[in-house]
Amino acid sequence: MRIDPARWGTAIMAVVVGLTFVFGFGNVLDLALREAPMVQLRPARRLLVFASLVTLALNVAEPLISGHIGRALFDAVGPLLLIGWAEVGPGLLQAIHATSDQAYKQILPVAQNSRRW
Repeated sequence: MRIDPARWGTAIMAVVVGLTFVFGFGNVLDLALREAPMVQLRPARRLLVFASLVTLALNVAEPLISGHIGRALFDAVGPLLLIGWAEVGPGLLQAIHATSDQAYKQILPVAQNSRRW
């Protein structure tokens, strides 16, 4: 049985990058929902963008080298979406959370006054 180091290295790299993104995105979401300041979110967002760029490079390199432009473009969609959500997601979650809190505070007194026991 022949062991190919390049294949094992690629598989290990894919797992490491994937786990980095999953845990990083989970932490960014948690910080955003806890309304952490952008100073605290910035390092995690940078890590997510870096992991997404590495994923983009790994996905696109082989198809570009072999001349399959369509496949390279298709394989680039996932990492580009990850980069977009890493940049937009925390602010969007904070805005949704702030809006839902304000709406809840406005509706709560009306709901309490309308109860009939």
